[in-house]
Amino acid sequence: MPMFEKPFMFLFIFVLAVSFFGCVEHKTADSLIWEADIDHDGLGDKTPMTLPEYPVIDGSSSTESMHAAIRGYLTGEDSNPIHSQTYAALERLVPGSENPADVLLSVRYYDETLEDVRRRGADLVITPIAKEGFVFIVHQSNPVNSLTQRQIKDIYSGKITNWSEVGGNDEPIVTVQRNMDSGSQTAMDEFMGNVPLMDGSGVIYAYAMGTMLDYIEDGGSAAIGYNIYSWSMEQDMSDEKHLKTVSVDGIAPSNETLADNSYPLLVYTYSYYNKGNTKGKALTDWLLTAEGQKVVAGAGYVGIYGELPLKEENGG
Repeated sequence: MPMFEKPFMFLFIFVLAVSFFGCVEHKTADSLIWEADIDHDGLGDKTPMTLPEYPVIDGSSSTESMHAAIRGYLTGEDSNPIHSQTYAALERLVPGSENPADVLLSVRYYDETLEDVRRRGADLVITPIAKEGFVFIVHQSNPVNSLTQRQIKDIYSGKITNWSEVGGNDEPIVTVQRNMDSGSQTAMDEFMGNVPLMDGSGVIYAYAMGTMLDYIEDGGSAAIGYNIYSWSMEQDMSDEKHLKTVSVDGIAPSNETLADNSYPLLVYTYSYYNKGNTKGKALTDWLLTAEGQKVVAGAGYVGIYGELPLKEENGG
């Protein structure tokens, strides 16, 4: 299909795309009827969009690979997009932003944060598009391979302070936490619930996802931290950094346990866009089709309906 040369032609095609996907229900996965491969004039592998027409996408660091795959599939352009990170990206959906975005691909935000941007005029549509896992990570030299949710909460609240209390070596536990304006910290706070996180000299704070892994590596068998599953699996943790994920309540995080919902700390990646943004809606609706979910899986993520990633896992 030839590239679009005039703006009104793009708008016409996007209206067709929105109409085509208009029957998709945003709030529940069960309502989507799975079809065979979808290939039509509006979307597909025929580079239907030029870069100026492509939706402006931002989000959390954990979805940069997904963004790259979407961009490559829909435009034919190879790229390595760098996101503004979770909370900075959300500001781009607030009306009047100097650098607005059409859609965000991100993990969950604090409820208070969503209410804040709504008060400032954002009219958000929030749609789950992929499954994720919230995982805990230790050094391979640590003999502990599994922890219960209760043990993890006790470790991070300071009730358990030595690895020997959970079957490990006789050494103090070093906990690594994230900064508050990060997606993984939002997941951690939600996991902890009413149990307060430990603060003080026994805590190391990491201000980026990669720094979290570095600090765990540096801490050796004493350290424990947490991260988002799909991003962590991309980092070749086992071979390069000698790290491993621990099982939670006896269930190891994996593509399969995320897909069948058996991993207990299941979270999601969402699409966020403002109601009335036709580019954001059209892209989101496409991501929920069989074709879109294959692109998500091809980027190394577990699809919202259980589509398994096509990339190998490297987490150890």
